[in-house]
Amino acid sequence: MSETPISDHVYIYDNQLLIDLLDALQPFLANHSKTKFYGEVAKRLSACVGKNPPWKWRYIHGVANFTVAPSFRLLEACEILAASLDGIPLEIAKLRKIEVYGIDSQILPNSIVYAPSRECNHPGCLIRFIPVVPNQVKCRLHQRRRKQNALD
Repeated sequence: MSETPISDHVYIYDNQLLIDLLDALQPFLANHSKTKFYGEVAKRLSACVGKNPPWKWRYIHGVANFTVAPSFRLLEACEILAASLDGIPLEIAKLRKIEVYGIDSQILPNSIVYAPSRECNHPGCLIRFIPVVPNQVKCRLHQRRRKQNALD
């Protein structure tokens, strides 16, 4: 098992999120046996964070019974699944707040960016950017220099 047993330095209250989630899912999955219940919860949690292979029912059972410490990825999956149970769309629940630099008039506060960032293809450039078109390989700074050199 890749998860580590609980030791003295692990905070026990991390398990509470999973326990609350199990309590919330119990009415929806009441016709399942214990192992099938934990298996279904494991499958749903794994799908939330794209874990492949998915967690097994024994790991979820161990975390719920305080015999195994939850991984950070499991806690993230619990937060996402709990938010989706509260009515937040799953794709929105997966989003995380990150710091992005941009021009004030072009990127509004609380914007959602779906495109992955890239590193500039110019030698020695350390800028990471979000491409405007799929084939953009250089940041705006180096694209402009190329255009200016062509004009000169």
